[in-house]
Amino acid sequence: MKLIELNTAQQVKLDFTLAPVQLRIFAFAIDYIILIALFYGIIFFGVFLERYYVGDFVETLMYFFVLIFFFYSLIQEIAFKGRSFGKI
Repeated sequence: MKLIELNTAQQVKLDFTLAPVQLRIFAFAIDYIILIALFYGIIFFGVFLERYYVGDFVETLMYFFVLIFFFYSLIQEIAFKGRSFGKI
């Protein structure tokens, strides 16, 4: 594995080990499998509930999914201190 050294403004040396490309692709795939599962779960939930409620319920759920899709990475970074489910 590759090692990177960074010097901070206070002259502290930090050593980081880079992840191989295969592990990065695998982590990316896991994250998007989770997003696709969320998408189908929201659609299934919306279609199931639209039978009982009048209105554009599925459309509202799709807006909710779009928000999840755009903020998934940010939420994961904040909640898990720089990691996502794929990186864990």
